[in-house]
Amino acid sequence: MADKKTKKTSINNPIGYVVGGGLKSNLHIRLTVPAFSIQEGSFIVLKSGDWQFYGIATDLQLGATDPRFADDQMENRLPPSIVSLLQGQTLYTNLVVLPSLMLESGPDLNSPEYAVWRRLIDNGEKEEPRPVPVKTVPVHHAKAFLANKGNIR
Repeated sequence: MADKKTKKTSINNPIGYVVGGGLKSNLHIRLTVPAFSIQEGSFIVLKSGDWQFYGIATDLQLGATDPRFADDQMENRLPPSIVSLLQGQTLYTNLVVLPSLMLESGPDLNSPEYAVWRRLIDNGEKEEPRPVPVKTVPVHHAKAFLANKGNIR
């Protein structure tokens, strides 16, 4: 298991995955990177099937699979290797994201479905994808990324 403290945060690497939420109650992203590497106000992209969802980080929340793990200071009682393992699996941070826009990205560029999808657009049988207000939610475990310059444009 990778040590969460040394995992590098990059706009090309996922920062977490969707674990819950909704349109009105925001989306909850379980972070797979250290909490200190993400800031409130960051632009977030969620990839879910043929869609990309765009939102802004509004909160970071600490959580535990069992409240006893959050209350108990294990560092004083257990070896560092066990503490690291327990913290990686029982203590976590959720990123709260306010979804605002979604954009159809279409099938994977290398798939046969992409050529059909693109041909429909080029022939005027389907509209060119454009950002639209969010009207649905991404699936559970959809990957979350920090937005890059292209996403923001």
